[in-house]
Amino acid sequence: MLKKKNLEIKENFEKDKKKEIFDFETNLKFGIKMEIDDVVKLTAEFVAVNGEEFLNKICFLKKNDPLFFFLKPNHELFQYFTVLVDSYIFLKDFKNIDFEKLNDFSKDRDSIVKFCEKKFEVQKIFQKKKKN
Repeated sequence: MLKKKNLEIKENFEKDKKKEIFDFETNLKFGIKMEIDDVVKLTAEFVAVNGEEFLNKICFLKKNDPLFFFLKPNHELFQYFTVLVDSYIFLKDFKNIDFEKLNDFSKDRDSIVKFCEKKFEVQKIFQKKKKN
């Protein structure tokens, strides 16, 4: 089971290293406790920096700790965790970021507002689907 989970996370590490700056999305469930969110984010950051060996160690050491149940693939926060790891790895390597595109985007206020409106609409649709 642990090998399967590690293989899945390793595949996520290798997949799509050249992502666009706006490719990362998380569908974080509302109502998550701040403490758990902090643990997920910090763990993802450490995994991004220290790699698979760190992930293996923390999975083994914290397998019975409810704060770290998100490391199990069947947990509802596992996907959120893997997206964070991917985004931290991406940000760690600045040559992947298209700063020219980001700079152009940031200068045009209308495009920022349109982008935010689009994200809001997507979130509304996502919430409606969750309710149904």
